Amino acid sequence: MKKVLLWLLALTICVSMVASFSLAASVELVIWEQSAEWRIKALQSTIDAFVAEHPNVSIRIESFPFVEYLPKINSAVQAGTAVDIITIVGQWAVPLINAGLVSEIPVDVLSVKGLHEEYFQGPGDEAIVNGKVYMVPNHVTMGTGGLVYNEDLLKEAGISVPPKFETWEEFMEAAQKCTKFDDNGNMIQAGFSVHGVLESFHAMAYVLQQGGEIIKDGKIAFDNKSGLAALQAYQDIYLKYKVDDPLFVGGLNGFPQGRVAMMDIGAWAGKAAETQNPDLKVGFGDPLPSINPEYPAYSQCDTVWQFIVPENSKNKEMVWEFLKFYKTKEQFVNRVQYDGELPSLKSAAVEFLNDDVMDAYVKSAEYSTYSGYKVDREKFNNTVNTYLQQLARGDLTPEQALAGLTEDLNKILSGQ
Repeated sequence: MKKVLLWLLALTICVSMVASFSLAASVELVIWEQSAEWRIKALQSTIDAFVAEHPNVSIRIESFPFVEYLPKINSAVQAGTAVDIITIVGQWAVPLINAGLVSEIPVDVLSVKGLHEEYFQGPGDEAIVNGKVYMVPNHVTMGTGGLVYNEDLLKEAGISVPPKFETWEEFMEAAQKCTKFDDNGNMIQAGFSVHGVLESFHAMAYVLQQGGEIIKDGKIAFDNKSGLAALQAYQDIYLKYKVDDPLFVGGLNGFPQGRVAMMDIGAWAGKAAETQNPDLKVGFGDPLPSINPEYPAYSQCDTVWQFIVPENSKNKEMVWEFLKFYKTKEQFVNRVQYDGELPSLKSAAVEFLNDDVMDAYVKSAEYSTYSGYKVDREKFNNTVNTYLQQLARGDLTPEQALAGLTEDLNKILSGQ
């Protein structure tokens, strides 16, 4: 009888082990990402490395166009039907976190101390909500901070490659050489395009370069000479130097077509252009000179891409293992070759000092500021863009634009 019982016990243990193995083998994680080919390639590279070490796990990416992404995230998370991991603009996540729909990140995955010590200030601060860690920083999608240029257009204009500019005026002179018009005075090539390339990031960076602040104590802080000088500098690009035109198809649409010589933007934009036009010779240069030489060439980091884990994820233990793997220095360094994104992990970012592509962004990240949570980030940036468009057309003076911006943005910041 004892032998029978022992045999049954052994059988039970074996069945249990087989069941456990089958369960482990069946684990599948699903990650949401926006539909950007270069970012998906970078994410897939880390997934492949993780799965190689965890053969009982499979990880699938589902991607969506950027314009559809936020509504998709909100509806799924609120309905409790979201997937295991979501790549999200950090500020988008805050309302979901406050509603109790996002899991707190375990301390052994990432801690407040780790964020403060190991990450750039913007990504680190954003990942902490109400004193707890709810996000794992991904990369920093720099809005400004480095020069992306068309090598052929610069050479055609007689500008040496890679270009070096000591002052803003010197840069504007080069941009004018790269600008072309047809016989009717219509722009056919922009020397330096700032519309269609996250305009609000440029304007806010110019505020910082004038010694100003963007938000302080929950209100707009550039309703002063720093804001006025920044808006004047933005308008001058169009009306004084005439190196861009609001009616011209420039920026992220015109650059891949070979119609834009230079942009001040993250390296990701150059990587995207190469994907769209493999024949394009894209160059990456140093940060542009500060508009005001009395201050550094600050860039603006108002949010970054983060990972969140919905509260209803059914595979959290494996999710935490993946996120531990994802945020290692080795994986951050590896992904740059695919997406051109700046690692939010400092130890990974400094590996790219003196790198032909990334050096500028590593340096500018040290000067980037984090504005803090805005009540509605998209509304904030779209409001700024609306005023900038009127500035570019000459429909408003910098004084009028500053007054309107201050009033409208303060309403947004107060929740109106």
